[in-house]
Amino acid sequence: MKNSRAASASALIAVGLLSSPGFGQEPAAIPAFPTAAEAITADVVVLDKAGRPVRGLKREDFTFLVDGKPQPIVAFEGRDATLAAPPSEAAVAEDRVATNEGPATRGRTFAFLLDDLGTNPVPMEEGKRAIVRWLREKADSRDEVTLATSSGNVWWSDRLDRGRDDLIAVLDRVKGAKLSDILTDWEAYRIVSFEGSRGGAAESNGPVASGGGPPGGGQVSSANPLLIADTLSRVATRTGKRAGEIEMLATSHYNTFNRSLRALLGATERLSRGLAGARGRKAILIFSDGFLYDVNQRALFDRSIDASQRANTAIYFVGVGALKVSVSGGSGPEAGNGASASPDGRPGVADLLVRNTEEAYFESAGTEMVAESTGGSSIRDTNDLLGGLDKIAAESSTYYLLGYQPERAPDGKWHKLEVKIARPGLTVRTRRGYQATPTPSLASLLPVAKGKHTDKKGDEKRPLDPAVMTNGAANAVPLRIAPYVLEADKTGLARVLIVVELDTSRLALRNEGERRTGAVDLTLIGTSRDQSKVFPLDERVRIDLGEKAAGGWMSLSRELRLPAGVAQVRALVRDVASGLAGTVTQRLEVPELGGPYLATPIVTDRMIMGADKTPRLVPVAYRSFRPQGYLYCSYEVLGMTNTRGQATTRVTGAFTLRGSGGQIVRQASPTPIAVALGGKVVRLFALPLEGLGAGDYDLVLDVVDESSGRTLQSHEPFVLASNPT
Repeated sequence: MKNSRAASASALIAVGLLSSPGFGQEPAAIPAFPTAAEAITADVVVLDKAGRPVRGLKREDFTFLVDGKPQPIVAFEGRDATLAAPPSEAAVAEDRVATNEGPATRGRTFAFLLDDLGTNPVPMEEGKRAIVRWLREKADSRDEVTLATSSGNVWWSDRLDRGRDDLIAVLDRVKGAKLSDILTDWEAYRIVSFEGSRGGAAESNGPVASGGGPPGGGQVSSANPLLIADTLSRVATRTGKRAGEIEMLATSHYNTFNRSLRALLGATERLSRGLAGARGRKAILIFSDGFLYDVNQRALFDRSIDASQRANTAIYFVGVGALKVSVSGGSGPEAGNGASASPDGRPGVADLLVRNTEEAYFESAGTEMVAESTGGSSIRDTNDLLGGLDKIAAESSTYYLLGYQPERAPDGKWHKLEVKIARPGLTVRTRRGYQATPTPSLASLLPVAKGKHTDKKGDEKRPLDPAVMTNGAANAVPLRIAPYVLEADKTGLARVLIVVELDTSRLALRNEGERRTGAVDLTLIGTSRDQSKVFPLDERVRIDLGEKAAGGWMSLSRELRLPAGVAQVRALVRDVASGLAGTVTQRLEVPELGGPYLATPIVTDRMIMGADKTPRLVPVAYRSFRPQGYLYCSYEVLGMTNTRGQATTRVTGAFTLRGSGGQIVRQASPTPIAVALGGKVVRLFALPLEGLGAGDYDLVLDVVDESSGRTLQSHEPFVLASNPT
């Protein structure tokens, strides 16, 4: 990447903090396959009789049908990824600067969504153990993995080769929150819907067969008069409670289940939207006890499936609960005599068979419908969760991309999609259909925020959700990012300066005389690895560049607040005019703010004069410089105290510059650090670069508190090159 120092200087925006009142969603970038925005694509997995993905199929082996009519396949590509070795134990990124440019070494894309609200603690631990084993033993080092929970308490996303240990640490925080109850979800649903105080029987439509489209499938009747009070009767027998007490318990359980279901389906929808711009097959794996299909929540199911079908995400269900055993049968009032009804009016064998069939159908209908409608599948009732995860991963390694071009503009209707294979004995798995609507605008994808939210310039501020940053951009806009940890604020959180630099040559800027103008949406989300804390920032930034500055790199600086510990900052920049976007992620460690530490040193080749005529360094998001002039460095010493716990300013500083072979090429002996205005202990120095050759360097900063003997050290790597990147 070419640096344009003049462009950066003219485009520098003052450091500022913009808080955001809530969470929301980000629109999808246009997929790169096929190239036409209105083209319809399908990820197709073909399995043999043993359930293994089939390789080597050709375009002519497939028939692409829309609403039952064959369509010409205008784009075809077979994907067969060669897996790399699992990441090593010590794979952690140490770079001060992160960039989205570089060689394309992407692996597969997985989002693990753990239904903590709807899963009991013990099964959740079983699912977590399987995920950890898969991350350690089976995953590709290039895989992009997101961990999220239905409660929203956990969210982390990273590539395995640099972030596996962080992902495992985040996973450890997930706890199943569903408590054991005397009623099952199905019993509560049936009592509230069919057998409660509202009285009478009802018929329930089956699940939406094609997702996002009209209802299909058959109906399961609950109108058999012998079964109207069946669930109440068997729960009463099991618990000894009266009908009125059971109905109250059922209502409470049903409301809790519905809150959990809404949270899970909402998280699934947002993950799909966040993944929409990622290339290749994208799998969302829901780890849960399972969830039934509640016709009262049909709109939520439709939205979740529709978002998945639009984004080409395949949703898989991984059942982490033990095999459920029916409590019916045996003796008591539920036992039948082999006929449709016993002489005393109790349900007979045929009636119980209908009930048990209905129960099994509805308990799995929600999970099965979501998975099958989106091209995924379900893994249930197995002790080999690791093997199941490996099969799902294999489907993301070997698959086919098929595309067709509709003859007409989007008509807003739901269209059935089907792919057939010419060879016998093979199974095809793909999404069941799509909603033919234009690519949604930014505003249409964002939830409606309560009240009026605007920034200082009057632009509307958009609520944020971490899912919008889930590997969603195709990285058409080159970015780089560097976080600088500063002092703590009054709330005990660290001020973290985020420097984001973007390549303006990729933006659709307008010519206005000698100026180039436009706008970008800047989204930053900071997440704590060890705490349930998310810190979002989102705003629209107006761009106004001179003719000479346009086409260079532009710097945007903003502040977030983060707690001590490992954290992650994710940036998304989207060009408002073209819709092109880029994302970049950086890991950082915030030191314990109560003890002594160094604020992140500023290493830069740019200095400006402040209004008070004092020199100020400009933080940058690059560490590659030309071997000429000076390299400036500034750092602040924080939290130093003497043996009595009192703040001290008797601090000395030194530095050593080492070359790539470890040899010392520059060195400064310890000298007292002057106290700046306000009592800050700050050092600023200039390092001459003349005479240094191209290559890698390590600037080692050493700080000593003469009162207590405490020492601090920081390593600041950089590169000297004739054409810096």
